[in-house]
Amino acid sequence: WGTIKDPDGNIRNRIADKKHHITDIKYIIDHINSVKPGKILDIGSGPGWLLSEISPEFSKYGNEIDDDAIKLSKDSSINFSNGNITEQIYKANYFDIIVMHHVIEHVNEPIEFIVSIKRILKDKGILILGTPDFDSGCARLFKSNYRLLHDPTHISLFSNESIHRFLRDHGFKIMKV
Repeated sequence: WGTIKDPDGNIRNRIADKKHHITDIKYIIDHINSVKPGKILDIGSGPGWLLSEISPEFSKYGNEIDDDAIKLSKDSSINFSNGNITEQIYKANYFDIIVMHHVIEHVNEPIEFIVSIKRILKDKGILILGTPDFDSGCARLFKSNYRLLHDPTHISLFSNESIHRFLRDHGFKIMKV
């Protein structure tokens, strides 16, 4: 789980990038810590870096398909699972907050996936979702050289407009972009 090769050929160590990653997602952490504590699920949690920065008043759950990433976690307050979200591994209406930061672009069946998310998220729950905008100014400028197109694991590509439509079509209300 440590050393990877980015789509543009750069080699980096994800473990050494922890501080940089936390800085990049500080706005998400701050928002979560500003709301009433409850049950939070981070899908694609890696070793739980985001959850480790969340108030201990939350019940923390991490879902990660890579067992090696889970083994790197130093936070015993996180309840990890590595099952498929679409296989109903969680109860309906269970989570107050679900985070999917740079996950949905890696999902084969995004409709089935988002339906499963809707099922396990409480009616007034919060979904925090981040994904690349494959119609951004950068994507338009670089066209086929846009670095995020060269990641073979990016299989469900959304634009800002299409992800909004996708979420609204599945019963989500967009509160903030």
